[in-house]
Amino acid sequence: MLAHALTGLIDEYRLCVHPVVLGGGDPMFSGPRPPLRLVTHRRIGGEAIELTYVPA
Repeated sequence: MLAHALTGLIDEYRLCVHPVVLGGGDPMFSGPRPPLRLVTHRRIGGEAIELTYVPA
Protein backbone atom coordinates (compact mmCIF):
# COMPACT_ATOMS: atom_id res chain seq x y z
CA MET A 1 0.00 0.00 0.00
CA LEU A 2 1.06 3.58 -0.53
CA ALA A 3 1.47 4.44 3.19
CA HIS A 4 3.84 1.50 3.65
CA ALA A 5 5.85 2.43 0.55
CA LEU A 6 6.32 5.99 1.85
CA THR A 7 7.32 5.03 5.40
CA GLY A 8 10.21 7.28 6.41
CA LEU A 9 8.99 10.13 4.22
CA ILE A 10 5.71 10.78 6.06
CA ASP A 11 5.83 13.21 9.00
CA GLU A 12 2.31 12.60 10.28
CA TYR A 13 -0.46 10.05 9.76
CA ARG A 14 -4.09 11.16 10.19
CA LEU A 15 -6.62 8.36 10.23
CA CYS A 16 -10.37 8.80 10.36
CA VAL A 17 -12.07 5.77 11.85
CA HIS A 18 -15.77 5.14 11.51
CA PRO A 19 -16.65 1.88 13.25
CA VAL A 20 -18.75 -0.75 11.47
CA VAL A 21 -20.19 -4.01 12.76
CA LEU A 22 -18.68 -6.24 10.06
CA GLY A 23 -16.19 -5.44 7.37
CA GLY A 24 -13.08 -6.33 5.55
CA GLY A 25 -10.54 -4.69 3.36
CA ASP A 26 -6.88 -4.27 2.77
CA PRO A 27 -4.57 -3.58 5.72
CA MET A 28 -2.91 -0.17 5.72
CA PHE A 29 0.52 -1.70 6.34
CA SER A 30 1.44 -5.07 4.94
CA GLY A 31 4.28 -6.74 6.78
CA PRO A 32 5.85 -5.19 9.88
CA ARG A 33 4.19 -2.00 11.07
CA PRO A 34 6.31 1.11 11.48
CA PRO A 35 6.65 2.35 15.08
CA LEU A 36 4.05 5.08 15.52
CA ARG A 37 3.10 7.24 18.53
CA LEU A 38 -0.43 8.57 19.04
CA VAL A 39 -0.29 12.36 19.37
CA THR A 40 -3.91 13.49 19.34
CA HIS A 41 -7.41 12.16 18.90
CA ARG A 42 -10.75 13.88 18.48
CA ARG A 43 -14.34 12.91 17.83
CA ILE A 44 -15.80 13.93 14.48
CA GLY A 45 -19.57 14.06 14.42
CA GLY A 46 -21.33 11.29 16.29
CA GLU A 47 -19.21 8.17 15.89
CA ALA A 48 -16.13 8.89 13.78
CA ILE A 49 -12.74 9.51 15.40
CA GLU A 50 -9.67 11.23 13.93
CA LEU A 51 -6.36 9.80 15.16
CA THR A 52 -3.04 11.58 14.56
CA TYR A 53 0.17 9.55 14.73
CA VAL A 54 3.81 10.49 14.26
CA PRO A 55 6.78 8.17 13.75
CA ALA A 56 8.20 7.07 17.11
